[in-house]
Amino acid sequence: MPATDKLVRWIDLITALLRRRYPVPFAELARDVPDYDHDGAPSEALQRMFERDKDELRRAGIAIETVAGPDGEPSTYRLRATAFYLPYLVLQDAARAPVRSSGAGYRELPTLALTPEDAAVLRRAAERVQALEEPALTTDARGALRKLRYDVAVDGVRRFRTSRMQAVTVNAKAPATRDFTTPSDFDLKQYAQARQAWALGSGDETPITVRFHGTDGDVMTARTIGAASDGFDAAHRTFAVRRRDVFLRWLLSFAGAAVPVHPPDVVQAWPADAHGPATDGGGRMSARAHDQLERLLLALPHLADDTELPLDVLAERVGTDVATLLRDLEALTTRDRDIAGFVESVELYLGPGHVGARTSHFKRPMRLTRAEVAALDLGLGLLMLEKPIDERAAIDHARRLLRAAAVSAPSVVQSGTARTPDIPALPVAVQPVPDALLERFGRLWEAHESRQAVQLRYQRADADEADERVVQPWAIVRAHHHVYVVG
Repeated sequence: MPATDKLVRWIDLITALLRRRYPVPFAELARDVPDYDHDGAPSEALQRMFERDKDELRRAGIAIETVAGPDGEPSTYRLRATAFYLPYLVLQDAARAPVRSSGAGYRELPTLALTPEDAAVLRRAAERVQALEEPALTTDARGALRKLRYDVAVDGVRRFRTSRMQAVTVNAKAPATRDFTTPSDFDLKQYAQARQAWALGSGDETPITVRFHGTDGDVMTARTIGAASDGFDAAHRTFAVRRRDVFLRWLLSFAGAAVPVHPPDVVQAWPADAHGPATDGGGRMSARAHDQLERLLLALPHLADDTELPLDVLAERVGTDVATLLRDLEALTTRDRDIAGFVESVELYLGPGHVGARTSHFKRPMRLTRAEVAALDLGLGLLMLEKPIDERAAIDHARRLLRAAAVSAPSVVQSGTARTPDIPALPVAVQPVPDALLERFGRLWEAHESRQAVQLRYQRADADEADERVVQPWAIVRAHHHVYVVG
């Protein structure tokens, strides 16, 4: 079964469960999931398909409850909004409460208050995990941070595009006093370096060596992107790759002028692997469908309430590349048959370079999965070993926050009791610079040189209006034809 069919069916099932606030039998759910309701009569085979889907979604961290019926009555099923959506996160002593989405389920979500120290501890925990260089742990730690940063900044260092700034004012209260000190471990290259599509995402980096043939412009440009390869001549370049399928499709565009020569597993897979990963045809967890679901459940909240975003902005927030994001979005809108009278639970609007959505559901990220919590908890444990006993309170508090934001195990309810079910395991034209932008840049540079904070109004790409910010300009850098303040 194609992964796209499974993905659409999973989204239909999650929506059908979230739409109801009470347990319902399979026959009722099937009316909202076309793949379960062929000719209006769900069969035993289709119910077995539902059971497989339910188990796979549970493995993905979606807490679908089974309520066993009395005296041989059919079981019913439920997915509580409070067990699915991430609680609202807010910085302690924030000037305003979080804006709650309209619709059933969102207003019942709890609010968790984080201190700036909590955010810093969680960020350091993720860094400790990534230093272990274990791909699965790194992926889970980064996935957790992406969900947490939906409401609050847990990354510490951010980039602000100068063209989106307004009313920049340098702090003049103490002109001879520095407002901040740039951390000694701050590495500007980490934030200024442009990344190719195959280098984006949360996976582990794999060095792939490529042999280039010919001297035409595209080949010579591609050779400048890679690094020199040890043990190879100048025609070979090495690339740090996170998304192998994206990278190999890029190589295919050179029509034989670029061929991977190392490592052996990439060479053996060439070029078949460039067409995308194989999909699972049975009832086991489909890695591709699972990965697509994970990315979509992170992408859709950013499009809540009719928000439109540039595709590259959304891809960066999800931790993927634009090509992969487009495939995920297109998969969500693809059905193998037309269903008369059926209304899609998620309506997507794809335009040139941007995307919008309309849905009553998925306006919040999903709760942290057990794997994501375990990855950050490992990082917190490593931090704990470095701290004396009297400095461990912040780490303990961060652990409690993680548990409050995590999914709970799904339950089987019967006769008033509950138990956890057994789940199977380019050249650019030069444009004149406006005077206002030059003045703005001058003030920012003055603040950077004097280490003084700046107050400004900043409008994000997805915001209707600018809001007030206070920024400490650690560095100013030009990248992607824009100037950014990093701090």
